[in-house]
Amino acid sequence: MKGGVYTVGVYGRSDQGFFDLLRKSRIDVLVDIRLRRGMRGKEHAWANSQALQATLKRLGIGYLHAKEWAPTPEMLKTQHEYDVREFGGVRKRKRLAPGFERAYRKILKEHSVKELLDLIREQFGEGPSICLFCVEDDHRLCHRSILAEEVSRVTRAKVVHL
Repeated sequence: MKGGVYTVGVYGRSDQGFFDLLRKSRIDVLVDIRLRRGMRGKEHAWANSQALQATLKRLGIGYLHAKEWAPTPEMLKTQHEYDVREFGGVRKRKRLAPGFERAYRKILKEHSVKELLDLIREQFGEGPSICLFCVEDDHRLCHRSILAEEVSRVTRAKVVHL
């Protein structure tokens, strides 16, 4: 990608801080890789799909929901069970479950990074800076780190985790 590859999560961010970060990083397209695009609680209401898209449009940032690259409900269940068993709760995660990682890599075989990049190119032209977006604050605890690694491998672009 000529414009760069970034990743970002919702948790731990205010709406103002989130959108300032996207602008400062010169993000052209936010690629939403969440399965469910709704957030619980008032503090993250800005990240619900409709509100998020409206703000991005106002800022001139493109939006793509790439649900084919989201984890399945079964994968999320595997991760949550691992979090409870290994760390005492889902908000105490210290690493991705090995079963989750294996399953997510299978998704990347079914829906290749090239397919995602072609979709971005079709909708937004050649070489925009993209930001892979999900909820976890730490990219290492989220599937976006695996996807970003693959995007980097295919494009040779440096990945920046915001």
